[in-house]
Amino acid sequence: ASNTPFRKYKSWIYEGGISTPFIVHWPGGISEKGTLRRQPAQLPDVMATVLEVTGSRYPEQIGRRSILPHEGFSLCDAFAGRPHGREILTWEHEGNCGIRKGRWKLVREFIKPGREGPSGYQPWELYDMETDRSEMTDLAERHPGRVNELASLWQEWAGRCQVRPFDEILRRRGKSA
Repeated sequence: ASNTPFRKYKSWIYEGGISTPFIVHWPGGISEKGTLRRQPAQLPDVMATVLEVTGSRYPEQIGRRSILPHEGFSLCDAFAGRPHGREILTWEHEGNCGIRKGRWKLVREFIKPGREGPSGYQPWELYDMETDRSEMTDLAERHPGRVNELASLWQEWAGRCQVRPFDEILRRRGKSA
């Protein structure tokens, strides 16, 4: 009931699994009190915000090992009522994948071995978050071009961030996908 009216819950990339309020109290940095901001953001944005607020730099390496650059956008502009600059949000969790660009959100589930039905990736589903935030009407068949565009953007992100296909991870662990 805590996710109502959103679909699914944690582990999934539907709103019931990813939509969480973010409450910030910062008397020295946020002048307005009790104000709601409705800009979508995600966990990497917290890191970017902490880096900006503290004046810290994100390291390029740890020891002799290079690390990937952070993907976050500072939320300081959002705290001031301005757009924070994030245009695209991307997710992957236990094989479940998603991307949101503007009003459009593309998601797909990974059915793990042992559940009902065949294991593996399900087809992409497309939702208009302005008119259907509860993700009840899949628009993928009506907008194949948008599906292809968002799926391509998700693949770019997954490659850049070294996201491995979940069925490959399961095979390496000795579980069939």
